[in-house]
Amino acid sequence: MPASAAFPDNGDVLVPDMFSSILSVTPVKNPHYDKVKQEAGAWIADELRLVGQAYAGHVIRLAKSLLLKALQHRYKSYMKHYMLGVLGQVNSRKLPVKALTIDEFLIFRRGTIGVMPCTVLVEYALGIEVPETIINHTSVKTCQEVAVDLVLLDNDVLSYKKDVLEGEELSVIGILRSQGYTLQEAMNEAGNMIERCYRRWDEALEHMPSWGAELDIVVLTYLDGIRNIALGSLLWSVTSVVSLWTGRYFDKEEGDQLRKTRILRLGTGSKTSL
Repeated sequence: MPASAAFPDNGDVLVPDMFSSILSVTPVKNPHYDKVKQEAGAWIADELRLVGQAYAGHVIRLAKSLLLKALQHRYKSYMKHYMLGVLGQVNSRKLPVKALTIDEFLIFRRGTIGVMPCTVLVEYALGIEVPETIINHTSVKTCQEVAVDLVLLDNDVLSYKKDVLEGEELSVIGILRSQGYTLQEAMNEAGNMIERCYRRWDEALEHMPSWGAELDIVVLTYLDGIRNIALGSLLWSVTSVVSLWTGRYFDKEEGDQLRKTRILRLGTGSKTSL
């Protein structure tokens, strides 16, 4: 569908300030990233022959050899929840968008965004293990949920143009539009939801107890890691961060302009003018 048909007024919309509060930090690029990415990609293509079943089997073997038992259990639990969520997402396409409230949609969407399995990989990548009692603490659970919500909210804002062109209505913006919000009002409300996420994170840290100096460092390292999941997803959605990346929804010029102005141009765009 041409962009002019989907957006006949060729208008623009102001998106929320997503690079603020806990997502305002500048990402640190590993100096070896470009080289390792190329070598890893070549190894994966050669070792797994780009066959899905081989990849799945390799991941399982690798997880068993590298992840501690507690992390394996947590990863399997989160992946099961994610896969059931994706199955539910397929079935939900039969529902009219107006059938869902925004709170109902968020509960459903949290299971399909795929963030929780990544939180286990944070522990593996950082060489830490957060005790189960701490993982289940209310404050830590809140921070996890905030990271999940930031990923889905930022994604649903930035993918709006692509979603419209592809006829996708099941998103935060789509739900709000179905409730009578104008596009700008829906974007503003999404911004309010993002701001509430930041406040929930800060309040969770305020009420987080101390587990002793050594464990406190582990917990803060973990929280920094799950915050970076949200930041990484946001950066990937907006623009290229390193030389081998392109933005998920925008090319470099579009993404840079969006970050500077927060203006999402609906009438044109190399990534979404289909």
